Amino acid sequence: MNKNSSIENQIGLPLSHSDDTFEQVFTETSRPTKELESEYRLVEEKIASLPADEADLNTALPFNQSLVCNNYELDTLCTSLVEMLIAHLGLKKPSRIKYFTRTKVLLLNMLKAIQVHEGWISISKNKNEYSACYYEHVSYQYLIVNNLNVLEQIGLIETVIGVYYDDLKRHTRIRAIGELAEALVALDIQPLAIHEDYRLQQTIILKEEKQWEFSKRLKRSYRYAKRIPYIDNEFSSNARDNLKLLNKEISTRWIDLYVTDDEFEAINSSLLAEKDDYRTVIDFSSKMLCRIFNNSSFDHGGRFYGGWWEQIPSKWRPFITINNCLTVECDYSSLHPELVYSLNNRPRPEGDLYTIEGLSNYGVDRDSIKLATLIIINATDEDKALSAIERHEGIALENIQPDEFLASLIDKHSEISDRLFTGYGTTLQNIDSEIAERLMLRAVKELKTVILPVHDSFIIQHDYTDWLKEAMNEAYSEKAGRDIGTKFNLDFHDSPYGIEDNDTNRELRSGYFSRQSQWIEIHSNNIPPGIEGPENNNWYSPDDDYELEFIDHKALEKITVPLSA
Repeated sequence: MNKNSSIENQIGLPLSHSDDTFEQVFTETSRPTKELESEYRLVEEKIASLPADEADLNTALPFNQSLVCNNYELDTLCTSLVEMLIAHLGLKKPSRIKYFTRTKVLLLNMLKAIQVHEGWISISKNKNEYSACYYEHVSYQYLIVNNLNVLEQIGLIETVIGVYYDDLKRHTRIRAIGELAEALVALDIQPLAIHEDYRLQQTIILKEEKQWEFSKRLKRSYRYAKRIPYIDNEFSSNARDNLKLLNKEISTRWIDLYVTDDEFEAINSSLLAEKDDYRTVIDFSSKMLCRIFNNSSFDHGGRFYGGWWEQIPSKWRPFITINNCLTVECDYSSLHPELVYSLNNRPRPEGDLYTIEGLSNYGVDRDSIKLATLIIINATDEDKALSAIERHEGIALENIQPDEFLASLIDKHSEISDRLFTGYGTTLQNIDSEIAERLMLRAVKELKTVILPVHDSFIIQHDYTDWLKEAMNEAYSEKAGRDIGTKFNLDFHDSPYGIEDNDTNRELRSGYFSRQSQWIEIHSNNIPPGIEGPENNNWYSPDDDYELEFIDHKALEKITVPLSA
């Protein structure tokens, strides 16, 4: 029991179950014991009754093993804390380097959480997760047993234990309190000075096939897939090298959101209001990408995740800037159904693939048809597709029966009927992820700039709009053997070359310009100063004498392209 936890004292319950204890209890038996189930419900009720700043634990930042920061005062604090831990544990011959590195990354996570929102971070206490599947650069013994647990015992951190019950799989929440919290704040480290090191990022993740489980809490079934270990092969090794290169380039760019302070606050409020157990506010240091593959196979999934720009509502993405330059977003028109027709060499219907003649008379809009079309491509059978269409909040079918609507979809796509209801979606995601990788690598090689992926759409600096359109068409044609339409989001652009800097703008967007100043100060040794104009659009890493490898992920044929002529 944590005697120093104010939450635990208010609850009045011994929250002593670790995440791995819950894992063991709830997986070894067909159902949780009534005693544990009763205790869990009581804990949740008590937590829900606490003040909002302590009750909303779902907004915690996830523990990030790749955070780094060069700061002498931080290193001094970390060294003092390490000596305290060693003395408390009574160790004779401790590895101070290992304690220092694990303690520092824990401190950086807690400080980042203080800077971003509420101070809470989520971290697993399940020993099984400290492996190559999850946290491969930190050790359970050093981070949890000999560090986090000791800090809890001596009253420097506060803990709310995790739960592994039913559909709730929530990691433990911790935050710095007392003297440790005061010491972290006193360091006065700028938020952008804490960043991700691309060399420590876990980039290639493999998940098992999603399993159906029934939620007693929600009274419905849900799908859940765990990460699984894998043996590296030529593909995974090359994909990791390519992503490390891309993350290295992204790490040298200032990527931000050109909105007013009031708009930024409204965006964060909307993110926190989402019905998601892992919602959080924008963290501009979260830029490193990973690829997630599905169904225990590198032939399924593989899309890019991790950038903060993926979590914001789409209407705000036109305001994203790269190195103080406005951007455009371009995506493929009807990508997945187009791919099905192209890859199977079938004639496609004329016109828009997301429009069905006559359905507008029943009030069915294009968005509903689009969502339903993707469902019938992704679903593994017709019954599951119909059920998903009936339950989907974004599909409006007020004047037509779901089965009639489904029949219209099947009739529209009769030429590919053998590909519907086959779970083809993850294969298509694998193909579009290959297209995305090729585009991002080309941008680094040819333009010395970066592309920010949002699944099957791409964000690039405004002055490279024409290049992106041509490159997207070429990448699709090379993969599918046909042409495809593309569309740009050009809703907001004051200037293609930068942001107007004047007193009025600085007052409205003080947060944006403050982060600009932070970035220039932090990177002044590596980044050219003065970033108002197009001449400095491309901040670039000094060591550019490497080669890019374009990988054909099926044949694994390496085509080496020198970066310089």
